Amino acid sequence: MSRMDSSIGTSQGAEGKFASLEYHSSEEDIIFLSRCFSGQLKEIYPWTEVKSDIEEVVGGRFHVKFRGGDLVFLHPEKDQSIYDKDLVNISKWFEYLAPWCEKDVHNVRLIWSNWYGVPMHAWNMSFFKLIGLKFGKLIKVDEDTLSKN
Repeated sequence: MSRMDSSIGTSQGAEGKFASLEYHSSEEDIIFLSRCFSGQLKEIYPWTEVKSDIEEVVGGRFHVKFRGGDLVFLHPEKDQSIYDKDLVNISKWFEYLAPWCEKDVHNVRLIWSNWYGVPMHAWNMSFFKLIGLKFGKLIKVDEDTLSKN
C-alpha cells in the first residue's frame, strides 16, 4: 500500500488569496483507514443518541465519529472487523455507508474555535466574520461572545 499525498483545504480567503496545505499520510494511517467506513446519515439525529445506538447494536466492536453535518466515520476497535451483519443492522440510520477510500474527501468540516487577545474594539460580528472568511465561513457566534462577556 502506498502513502497518500494530497493537497488539502484549498480555499479562497477574505483577501482573495488562496491557502492550501499539503499532507503526506503514513502507511500506518492508510492501513488503519482500509478497515474503516464513511457514511452519511439519513437524517441529522441527536448525535449522542445515534452514536450510542449504533455502538450498542455492534457490541462496541467499533466506534462512530462525527465528521460534521450528517457525515460519520466508523472505525473498528484494534483487532476487530466490521462484518456484513453489522452493516445490515445499522443500515437504517444511513443514506449510504461504504468502505473508506482515498478519494473519500468531505469538503465541509465544522469546527469551534477560541480566540484570545482580541481587543475590545474588534469584538464584534464584523471582526468574527473576517476571521471566518479567512478560513471558510462563519456560521454562528455564541451569545456570550456577542454580549462581550
